[in-house]
Amino acid sequence: MPFFIKNGVRLHYNFHNAHEEGMETILLIHGTGFDLTSWRLIIPYFSQHYRLVAYDLRGHGLSDKGPEKINKELLTDDVAYLLNQLKINQVHIVAHGAGSIIAILFGAIFPERVKTYSLLSIPVFSSNKTLTKFASYRSPMIEGVTSTRALAEHVISNVTLYPQDSPEVQRLYESFNKISPHTYFEFWEPYLDFHQEIFDLFKKNKIPTLVLTGELDPLYPPYLSSLITMQIRNSRYMLVYGSSNMVFYDQPLETFNNIKRFYESQQVVVRNVDPFLKELHSDFIIDVGTTEDSINTIEVRLLDQFKVCVNGEVLLSGWNQRNAKALIIYLVFNRSVTRSQICDELWSNIDIVKAKNQLRVYLTHLRKTLRDHEHNLLIMDNEHIHLNAEVKCDLIDFIQELNRVENEGDYNHKTALCEALINKISPNYFRNLSDDWIQYLRSSLEDRVDKLCKEVSNYYLEKDDCIKATLFLEATLKIHPDEGIIRQLIRLYQQRNLTKDVLRLEQFLEIQ
Repeated sequence: MPFFIKNGVRLHYNFHNAHEEGMETILLIHGTGFDLTSWRLIIPYFSQHYRLVAYDLRGHGLSDKGPEKINKELLTDDVAYLLNQLKINQVHIVAHGAGSIIAILFGAIFPERVKTYSLLSIPVFSSNKTLTKFASYRSPMIEGVTSTRALAEHVISNVTLYPQDSPEVQRLYESFNKISPHTYFEFWEPYLDFHQEIFDLFKKNKIPTLVLTGELDPLYPPYLSSLITMQIRNSRYMLVYGSSNMVFYDQPLETFNNIKRFYESQQVVVRNVDPFLKELHSDFIIDVGTTEDSINTIEVRLLDQFKVCVNGEVLLSGWNQRNAKALIIYLVFNRSVTRSQICDELWSNIDIVKAKNQLRVYLTHLRKTLRDHEHNLLIMDNEHIHLNAEVKCDLIDFIQELNRVENEGDYNHKTALCEALINKISPNYFRNLSDDWIQYLRSSLEDRVDKLCKEVSNYYLEKDDCIKATLFLEATLKIHPDEGIIRQLIRLYQQRNLTKDVLRLEQFLEIQ
């Protein structure tokens, strides 16, 4: 196992050399409580294209903590020492959680050594008030104890969608077991003091930055990360679907593809901000740091019935005009976007100049429909559009529930969850998802529900429970009216002498 000795302290690292000459280097910085093995699922994708350096933070994994108290200078100096020993001048940094804080600090001191940041689930909260709440909740889990088990259970259950009894989750517990409660607290305690400094450094950042957030991350929710990214020049924000906080663990290939596309893109450039726009958004920039408790709430219903509520009030008119419905659905799923992104996704068949002109008209109508003069839901400049609200959406809730059903290891519990899920499905489900850009999501959801219902139906058929089996087969017909399923249902109803159901399905076959 490779180690460097720095002032008597062993620092454990792994170096994956390039397959070809001239490959760029990625430095991987893991989050607090974990170690370099947390990158194991994504490393095979990275290693085909880049040199890789991963290391264990002090007191984590196989690295010593050393006698010094953890501080930002010590952590950034560790990074510089590691790169100097390996004779690496410049790197792309990919960092998770608190590792992102180390990345920002290092880049602020050595900007010439950092080519890009890819920050995964960055914990830059929008107020010290929130951070204090977070710290006060975790502190009792590690004070006066010799094990991080209670803390690990809290953290790990929220950072990944893998079942708690899976090998993947057990490996995370193994990492957490290597750090002492005292060391964990030493990492987080100073962050309360220099959190605002990190935020200020990040706002002045000139290094091209990608911020990736998990769709289902309960620790650092997507809306919070997108608000932060809106303040960072030279940055992009992307949502990773089907993942929690550890996007590189739940969705390693998708995370890799997003990062690789970011590296290959030449679109991110440093520009001076228009003074008028800077002044225009000055109040918003202040508010993001201080008034998160007063953020607007927008609720969008997409399943079965389309409805939009802002701060509890239903907005009824205007949705069938000027692409208002398509725009609000797009912004619910992509809360910080560029105008070009919207045009490419919604009107790819139209010349980009014409599409952008149309978008200006559509956005004016959407603001009127949302009564945006009252709520300031849409934050816009000449390039970016941001939905400034906490979003509630029944489709997002449905996806989360579907993820839980699919990941449930206890089959008795799984069937109960699945039954609760299909009881919500009507023949009109997913019919509001008709725009081209979201068809892939609709098709994916329909296929997943169809597969799940057939799986559970077969489970009940093996147990000779025809009543339950027919319940799940009927659910598939609401989404995929398959002739083979219809004929299977007819046979099951004939066995129970349910003539009306047989006639209903035979008529359904004739219509088909």
